[in-house]
Amino acid sequence: MNHRTGRSRPALAGLLAFCFVIGGCPTATQPTGDTSGDTTPVANTAPTADAGEDQTVTAGDTIVLNATGSSDPDGDPITYFWQQTEGTITLEIPSPGAAITRVDTPADLAEMTAVTLEITVIDSQSYDSDTIQITIVPRD
Repeated sequence: MNHRTGRSRPALAGLLAFCFVIGGCPTATQPTGDTSGDTTPVANTAPTADAGEDQTVTAGDTIVLNATGSSDPDGDPITYFWQQTEGTITLEIPSPGAAITRVDTPADLAEMTAVTLEITVIDSQSYDSDTIQITIVPRD
């Protein structure tokens, strides 16, 4: 089961700053057809984040995180950002800016544990987040 998060998180400012620093975000205006060079702001609809289905894996397995179900209704390019938000262990996300990334789980877990990972998708003006819960069970 996926869990939606709110859109007013303070982390948005940092994520958008990152987006603009790397130059990967599109502009929020488009020409109006007037040759004077004026632009008119484009109405924006927020993207929709989809972290995929919750997963149960065995310790030592690799988790595949897939946010390709995320979309932007305006067709704007979106930027992805994966992060861990809960859990008693910390997983390393080697490619947090990828739509699909692989995360290794520790092989030496003695007891079942759960972690929550969040995908945030960002267009030029807004964002949406979704979470996925990963349950990791010890090897027999």
